[in-house]
Amino acid sequence: MEEANSFEFLVDEQYENEKGTFTVLSIHKNEMVIRWEGGEEKRTDIELQRNIQARRQWEVEQRDKEAKAAMQKKRASQKKDAFEGFKESDFKDRASGTKWRGRNQLGGAVTQKLPEGRYKFNSWAFANKPELHWLDTAHYKRKSGESRARFFVRVDTESLFCGFSIGQPTEDGDSSRNWKNFMDWSAQENNAEALHASILSLGLTIQDNSDSGSTALIPVKDGWQLGDEEKNHAVGKLADLIGKMAAGGGLTLEVARRLEKKEVMAAGKDIAKVIAELFSQLMPLYEGALTNVR
Repeated sequence: MEEANSFEFLVDEQYENEKGTFTVLSIHKNEMVIRWEGGEEKRTDIELQRNIQARRQWEVEQRDKEAKAAMQKKRASQKKDAFEGFKESDFKDRASGTKWRGRNQLGGAVTQKLPEGRYKFNSWAFANKPELHWLDTAHYKRKSGESRARFFVRVDTESLFCGFSIGQPTEDGDSSRNWKNFMDWSAQENNAEALHASILSLGLTIQDNSDSGSTALIPVKDGWQLGDEEKNHAVGKLADLIGKMAAGGGLTLEVARRLEKKEVMAAGKDIAKVIAELFSQLMPLYEGALTNVR
């Protein structure tokens, strides 16, 4: 603690003790007269008041030191827990025993790299599954269910899937508006052409995640084809073929990229940049689902 006798009082200056702020009215030898803001005056021992001032200063310095130490500890913990990439043990069909879904992990690492604009994105771990969703925070608060438009990352034992997803709603609500908006968006020829080019250049697929054996939607020279060429499925417009996929109900449409486990692990923490770049390239789909097409 600071030496008490190093503190000097001056007449007409203000100081503070446990009782409040006071002004020194006069000093005579070892005593001084002080007056608090409420008007109360008192003759008091100078050494006593010096000790009080020294103790109060020491307490302030201790609080500052403790706050600084707590902040340093927090920063060290955040740095320790920061996302450094996927591990072998992260690739499984369940979320237990993994931490990559946390906002201080992949969730935050991707969010920080998404473009700033009309949407404020954040991440949410999806149920007890090895899956993570990104949505506009206002959109998420509407609680529109599992069919709401979103960006996602999902892993299994051998791969990582990432991209845009939207579900066919089972009832009216925000998610049904998402679906209607998206279908209106996909019916616009310029949007279908842009998605056609993205699918080819980015190596993406369009399929129904609710059915692992579902038929994929494939870009071909004349537009889009539902299924592979050997099955000779009809070529048609994007919105029409999505409608065919949704005819049975319960469609969860994914526009996604599949990355091999080895590739993902080799990328380390930079996989967050790869994912964020893909989300940015697919942003028109998200905007289409949240905005009515005029």
